[in-house]
Amino acid sequence: MATLIIFAAFFSSFVWAEQADFHHYSWARIPLTAEQCQTKSGEIAHAVAETSVFKELGAKLWHSEGIVETQGCRITITFLSTKEPPPLVATDLTRSALIADIDLDYDFWGYKNAQECNADLPHQVDLFRSQTGLEPLISYCYEYKYSSNQKTAYQPRVQALGNAKRQMRTFPVPDVSETGHTKVLNDLIQYLEANSGKVSRVNIKSGHEFFLDEEVIHYYGSPVSARRLQWFTVYRPLARKALKFLTQEECQGFTPELAAFLKGAKGTPVTSDCSVDQDGSRLNVAYESIANITTFRDQWKFQPDVRYTALSQCLTDRAKTVAFFKNNINQYFNVAFCTLEWDPGTNKQFYMMYVGY
Repeated sequence: MATLIIFAAFFSSFVWAEQADFHHYSWARIPLTAEQCQTKSGEIAHAVAETSVFKELGAKLWHSEGIVETQGCRITITFLSTKEPPPLVATDLTRSALIADIDLDYDFWGYKNAQECNADLPHQVDLFRSQTGLEPLISYCYEYKYSSNQKTAYQPRVQALGNAKRQMRTFPVPDVSETGHTKVLNDLIQYLEANSGKVSRVNIKSGHEFFLDEEVIHYYGSPVSARRLQWFTVYRPLARKALKFLTQEECQGFTPELAAFLKGAKGTPVTSDCSVDQDGSRLNVAYESIANITTFRDQWKFQPDVRYTALSQCLTDRAKTVAFFKNNINQYFNVAFCTLEWDPGTNKQFYMMYVGY
């Protein structure tokens, strides 16, 4: 009888192993010596095995390894599971499902040096713990290169395994006006902390060689929330852009109308600003809604290209244009906006109307 029980247990384990696949969790660029690296790999393997998620998977640890590479210690944990394991919950927003060492400049939020990063790391760990509800498996600062100039910065990494109450999110802040900068940031931070989760940090995001730097707010938000914060834009060929006006006065004059439209479309305006550059004034309006409230179409696809020399001409023509689209294209077209355009051929600016539904 005992032999049968032992054989049954062996056969069951054999069948499970046949059905299971190998999976990996990996961490890279950890500032540790070779001896510390190997010791740390065993500690993390034990911590992973003790998480409720790992136990619910019925996973079995296979191997843990810590090796020192050029850029620091790399720890890899290999395990068997018949189910697909969840990704690690992380602060650094890498796109990798299970391996958190992929460089994507537009996701990173960096510190200028290791001292600055390490000084803020305890705060980031406490914030991660309180906002996600998870106990971190590991936390450290690592060096990375970004942009075509190979600039150096330091990134905090805090990671855990489990079902997080909130996850790290980012919200980009465009180049707002100098006078409105503080107000826009304060409005956004207050709104996020009242309706989503704690803001972790606001920093300058250094873009790729083809993109400008911009500010990014890093905050904790619900992983399942349908509503999202976004900037109001209109569709243009190959891009979505904010509304633009010839003068800041025109921009400020139109701001209340746009805010009223967003409220009527069940959106929540959060902040607005009219920035000024050499080409005019851009209307930046942040709002929260379930999705893009309106899908805009460029007018010249449906009727002859109409260019207006003055904003007043375009505004006067809106009712007639919306009626044309409603009657000839789609009954749901119900709104139109005017925005400043530029013709590279003639080097002249003009107003163009965008209609939507």
